[in-house]
Amino acid sequence: MNYFNRNRTVILVLSLLLIVALSGLATMAWHNYKQTPTQHPGATCSNSIMFLEAELRLTPDQVSRIEKIKSDCMGSSRCIVRELKDKKQELVTEMSSANPDSTRLNLLAAEIGRQQEQVIQTTIHQYLRIKAVCTPAQKEKLSGLYFELMGCGNAEMKNGKGRQHQHGKSEMNSACPAQCSGK
Repeated sequence: MNYFNRNRTVILVLSLLLIVALSGLATMAWHNYKQTPTQHPGATCSNSIMFLEAELRLTPDQVSRIEKIKSDCMGSSRCIVRELKDKKQELVTEMSSANPDSTRLNLLAAEIGRQQEQVIQTTIHQYLRIKAVCTPAQKEKLSGLYFELMGCGNAEMKNGKGRQHQHGKSEMNSACPAQCSGK
């Protein structure tokens, strides 16, 4: 092969490699920067209802009643969560300031605690209303779902069984032992 043909071949191969590399970079950039579609405000609610429908094997009447319950609770919950987010931002802003005011930090922490209590009260109210719609078998399954939703592990943990290790010692969820153990 003469000198010019070899150079032409090398240039052709390098050009192809450059094109492949640029197309790979363009694909990665497109995936990283593409906008995710905004969800409809009721999308999360309808997804949770579809989840409950599948998990609990709800009847059409139960689905419509639970949709009403979820939409009632969603409005008040959304407002509280928005306020909670704002208070947390205020807290972090104050903590990040050059001279954080400990009195203001304590007041913000207390307010965040009250708002989290409201969110939990709304969750309890919603749970009790949904539970009233369910059959006994569905109530048991719903209890397990909410047990996991509240971050306390699985339903076996609430009965004090926990996970059994090879030496028979039980492991309870240390993140929220009082709430999870039912004590």
